Amino acid sequence: MSAQRPTFLLPILGSIAFLCTGTSWAKHSLFPEIGAQGTTALRLGFAAALMLLFWRPWRASIARHDLRSIALYGATLGVMCLSFYLSLRTLPFGVAVAIQFAGPLSVAVWSSRRPLDYGWIALAVLGLGLGLLLPLGHDVNTLNPAGIAYAAFGAIGWASYIVFGKRVGHLPISITAPWAQRWPPWWWCPSAWPMPARPCCRPACC
Repeated sequence: MSAQRPTFLLPILGSIAFLCTGTSWAKHSLFPEIGAQGTTALRLGFAAALMLLFWRPWRASIARHDLRSIALYGATLGVMCLSFYLSLRTLPFGVAVAIQFAGPLSVAVWSSRRPLDYGWIALAVLGLGLGLLLPLGHDVNTLNPAGIAYAAFGAIGWASYIVFGKRVGHLPISITAPWAQRWPPWWWCPSAWPMPARPCCRPACC
């Protein structure tokens, strides 16, 4: 068991490192050029294109109720990502993540049944939320209210993303991931790029 632990820890640490590095680069390099909406569209659209290319999910048949669940899964993914990037326009990265962390934390509290679960939740709040991310020792009154609102809305999106992700958990990830990420970028396409919005928002015209 001890020999397997590094195997599980490496992907987690790697994803955290890439998230922090990629988000920091996007905020300082992409935001001035294409904005938060454009960054969201680029992130989800590029990921969807790669997964569609390699997994080709259209070859598998999907039940109608599963299609609805995947659509909701994709919608919450889009809301979560867009709200997060919008909050980063005026909030530090750590503060935005700490606020959004309330989403999965709420799901964990709601779904927990054992006392040990609540112990881990408390440890996550004290260690991650308060110890590393929140701006302790600084004047929180200077935080932008709009940024806080976007981050809070992103927390709702993150919680919903977990709930709807569980509904499609019985399907292969090669089906749910590309289809879920396929649609959100097109919802923001009129405001995604720093140019006049086109009159239509269908994929064919964007």
